[in-house]
Amino acid sequence: MCSIIKLSNGETLLAKIISSDDEHLCVNDPVMLNSITVSNHNTVSTTTWVPLNGPTTLVARKQNHVVATANVEEEMSLFYRKSVAIIKNDAAELEQIVDEIRRQVEEHEEEKYLLKNQPPVTPRPASSEEEVKNKLFLIRARAANTVH
Repeated sequence: MCSIIKLSNGETLLAKIISSDDEHLCVNDPVMLNSITVSNHNTVSTTTWVPLNGPTTLVARKQNHVVATANVEEEMSLFYRKSVAIIKNDAAELEQIVDEIRRQVEEHEEEKYLLKNQPPVTPRPASSEEEVKNKLFLIRARAANTVH
């Protein structure tokens, strides 16, 4: 599970939290989130926070430098995996991510198709004035008008 980590120096990281105790937070393959505004649109990019040389990079931070941590949703987790795979030049992981994205797009298209092709909901016919009067009469008749 990928987490977003806000540090006291203002940096925002995406990483896998390996362990956490009162003194340290140990993360795997951290990347820094950068917010960029392009043509009045906010965009997020990632850069290496520490060099990602080996197959995994473990970093321990003191807890007093960590402001907050939170697990991210699947879409952001996929973005993190893609960023790390690009940084590490991991073609096999990138292929797997592309397959997952294709599957998600296909599922989304199928959901859109099913929603679009549902039979129309037919509205209930409006009640006549007589039906309304009868319903009001029944409600009044069932209401308790004595106090026990």
